[in-house]
Amino acid sequence: MAQNTKPELVIECLGIVLSFLQLNQVPTLISLLRVNKTFFQLTVPYLYQSPFIIVQNQRAVADREKIDRLVFLLGLFLAELDPKLRAELPPCSDEDEDDEGKENRIIAQGVTSSYAAQIGGYFYYYRKHDHSFLVDYAIPQLFGTLTELENQSIIAQLDSAFLHHCGNRVLSLCLPSTRVQQFRSFIPILERLKRLEIYQIREITESSLEELVEWIKEHDAVHGTLGELQIGGSAESEQEGNNNAVDLIQLPLAFKSLRVLDTRVWRQAWSKIDQLQVESLVRLVMDYGESEPPGEGSDFLLRCQSMEVLDLFIPAPDTFQGLLRLFKARHYPFLLDSQETIPQGVIPSIERLYISGPPQNLRNALEQAPIALCQTLRVLKASSRDRHEEHILEPSLTWGRPLIEIQMPFLQEIQLQGDIGLEFHFGLLRCCPNLTTLKIIVNGMDSCDQPGNPLEEILSLKRLQILQLFGRWYLKPLFLEGIATQLTSLKMLDLARCYGVTLDQVMEAVHSMEFLWRVGWDLEDVPDPEAALAKWTARAPKIRVGLIRWTEFMI
Repeated sequence: MAQNTKPELVIECLGIVLSFLQLNQVPTLISLLRVNKTFFQLTVPYLYQSPFIIVQNQRAVADREKIDRLVFLLGLFLAELDPKLRAELPPCSDEDEDDEGKENRIIAQGVTSSYAAQIGGYFYYYRKHDHSFLVDYAIPQLFGTLTELENQSIIAQLDSAFLHHCGNRVLSLCLPSTRVQQFRSFIPILERLKRLEIYQIREITESSLEELVEWIKEHDAVHGTLGELQIGGSAESEQEGNNNAVDLIQLPLAFKSLRVLDTRVWRQAWSKIDQLQVESLVRLVMDYGESEPPGEGSDFLLRCQSMEVLDLFIPAPDTFQGLLRLFKARHYPFLLDSQETIPQGVIPSIERLYISGPPQNLRNALEQAPIALCQTLRVLKASSRDRHEEHILEPSLTWGRPLIEIQMPFLQEIQLQGDIGLEFHFGLLRCCPNLTTLKIIVNGMDSCDQPGNPLEEILSLKRLQILQLFGRWYLKPLFLEGIATQLTSLKMLDLARCYGVTLDQVMEAVHSMEFLWRVGWDLEDVPDPEAALAKWTARAPKIRVGLIRWTEFMI
């Protein structure tokens, strides 16, 4: 019996594993490209779903190198493009191109010829189209353009070329408000399009808004696949995109079935949210909150029966009051006053909650929301944008204790960033025994120590894998010993800027932990960093020491 040289089941399983990485861990995916041919073929589709955005979002890469990578990718696409389509574009400029630039173009052509024969090239997988930012630096460098008008003309031609090349495979499209008619002829081939990102928000007029609405309705009539909307492009800032002149509520209302809405740079989103049919929304992002909340307050949350992910800027102190009152009516009716009105609606099954806002509004939301959503919440992240005027001496969050004893069995991650972290009482961790990630990030030079709020409560989290205490937290040697003996599943430990213990004491406590591979510490606080690193390498070679970048937590 011939031996099977293609273990299809194993390859299929590997593909599923890689699908969970996708854009969360780009360095890992890039490393997998080099393993062998099988991993190469499995990894390329994920990296090239949105290659320009991947490069653009690499914060650790210098701007000059980022531009070079974007130019290389654009050259790679042009090398794969049908010659007839390529002939419609201006020629690339050889002027002022250094040896490295010429070498990159030669490499791009060679890479394309070696891979294109297999499946159609790397950009066969370009499914999430967002490349509007190429107009800033990559296009002028590659084509030698000198004016904004020339750049805009070429990006318009590139939009058409991209859609001709892979239009029937596109899942997400970045649509400029100033060139809607150009994209109208492509509606018949955009049969898989699910997500629409509308950019150049500042340039929207009443006539272009009408064109956008007609485009959405026409695509829905032909294919019926659209269900996600982002108002503002990924590279569009709040200052560039804010628009109060036209009624942008018409855009989400144009969708036949809207499941995801990201209002991004739309200032008036909060005041208009009552007009939307939010019952079908699975994800809602309104993280820009300059405008006033709607007249009905935040009662729209009581209609979000399908909501799973909620990302809000908190504009008022009672944002989650309605949900909390409904929760009490169902589970703790004796806590309601006889005068209180019981709201009508549902408590949405929100799994991921991201909130930000002014200190008092955020504090109230962080007190109310976890109680109301305790039965479904898996991820809770809060970020305070402003500093408290006075230092917080004791935490104020109670999560209803002692009158309410909630349990959050599904909660796996808590992240509190800014002064809001000082409002959290570590005793509340006993409500979430299955927590795997805890991040408390407090900036500033003031001590985070609160005598009535001992860190030792963290040691009750037996399943904890990531612990980040970033700030001036006072640590005791006994706490370090507890980490080593009780948090045995820990993989990453970030104690940067903590005080009370030395790096040597940390090493002595955690060096033998089985799964720990990363320790965060500010080496500038160490007298001889090189000697300290050498000692760590000798004592615990599998553990890396130093400041941990935010991207490392995505592993």
